[in-house]
Amino acid sequence: MLGAAALMASTIAGFILARTVGIFGFHLTFSSGLAYTVLVVEAVAVILLGIAALLMPRPPDRPPELPNPGARSCAGRYWPDE
Repeated sequence: MLGAAALMASTIAGFILARTVGIFGFHLTFSSGLAYTVLVVEAVAVILLGIAALLMPRPPDRPPELPNPGARSCAGRYWPDE
């Protein structure tokens, strides 16, 4: 998710650079009215992707403990080897 947010943020930055000072020798002199609508939609998407990435569940710090491999099992209960 963070990769998608970074990609969208870079397209926003590229559009702004192309409209203002130019980028890679290219200066955008004309853009349609939809360009600014898309700019707003991408900005909202970057924010939502960032929030979603923060709210994603994290993996546990350590794996769950497994029962003794030598133990016998019966209906989910474990007894140590005798």
